[in-house]
Amino acid sequence: MTDQELIQGFVSGGKQEYKQVVSWITEVVRSKLWAERVAPDDVIADTTMKLLLNLREESFRLESAFKTYIQRVTLYTLVDASRREKKFNADPVN
Repeated sequence: MTDQELIQGFVSGGKQEYKQVVSWITEVVRSKLWAERVAPDDVIADTTMKLLLNLREESFRLESAFKTYIQRVTLYTLVDASRREKKFNADPVN
């Protein structure tokens, strides 16, 4: 399956394409030891939503492999989630 076919299937709600995208997201989430502070299911859901929105807006221009793009978006989502968690759990300043 080409990247273009995978993208079209994912955007249109194809089960096989969705499973492939989520498996790539999950690989990144599981490979990051520091990501234990965040809920993996939340990161997967947030990343999936970001990808869907970006692809519907056609902001991915196929300049890199789709898997690489997914990995990059997942990593940024993990970093954002980790920062939010750190800020949320920080001691209040008195």
